[in-house]
Amino acid sequence: MESLSLSEVSSGHTAEALNRLIFFIGSSSVFSPVTLRTVETEIDHTQTLHVPDFQVLNLVMSAARSVAYGPELFMVVCDLHNAKDLLDRTKHSDPLLAGCKLVIGFEDTDAAQSFFEMYTQDIFARHICFLPMNLNVCAFLGLLTVIGSGAHYIPPEITAKVAHKPVKAPKNVSHSATEPAHSLALSTPEQTAAIQAALTPRESEVLSLAAKGRPNKVIARDLNISEHTVKLHMHRVISKLGVSNRTEAAARFHHSYDE
Repeated sequence: MESLSLSEVSSGHTAEALNRLIFFIGSSSVFSPVTLRTVETEIDHTQTLHVPDFQVLNLVMSAARSVAYGPELFMVVCDLHNAKDLLDRTKHSDPLLAGCKLVIGFEDTDAAQSFFEMYTQDIFARHICFLPMNLNVCAFLGLLTVIGSGAHYIPPEITAKVAHKPVKAPKNVSHSATEPAHSLALSTPEQTAAIQAALTPRESEVLSLAAKGRPNKVIARDLNISEHTVKLHMHRVISKLGVSNRTEAAARFHHSYDE
């Protein structure tokens, strides 16, 4: 699948191709053409486009929405240079970002950690994820898929300095919305080791396939077990990991194997 050009998006490419449109905003040294092609190849129904900043994103999307079948954004991944602009736009309820998954991609852990410390409450309130761009391909794609499924992922190394401080959610954000984020963000290497030790080999196999986005039917076929058994394993995995759902369990898996 070839990457979309600016002109194709602006002219309203086919609705099917634009089912999951992901914009990577920032430096091409962070978001390389190889990365964009890999995302398109490995994640079904996904098209990617790289632009340097949010101003260009606005121009492209405005042109696209002027035609009959203009695309809707599925996810925005910006680098740290554009991260403050992302926060400002969410504060002012930019309609372009409504319903869109918001992600900050980073390579410099120290810089990402500093940004998180400075804007912790805003990041949690707006459900903004952090995605390391220097992971191995499988871990990167797995985390991108999990984030796309609705999980709020922030690597433990980013939250390390504020992990001991209570993060008070704003009044207009429900506890249920922020609780999964904390459970994912505040994992530690020791907790990761405990998680791995808690799962049986079969539970680990089921979780591994689920983290790759496989549905229960496919997992059952690959492991030669019934779909009902897969559901039982997933129920036990979710319980043992202390998470709320399948996507949070998958996020824990990806962090565990990235260590």
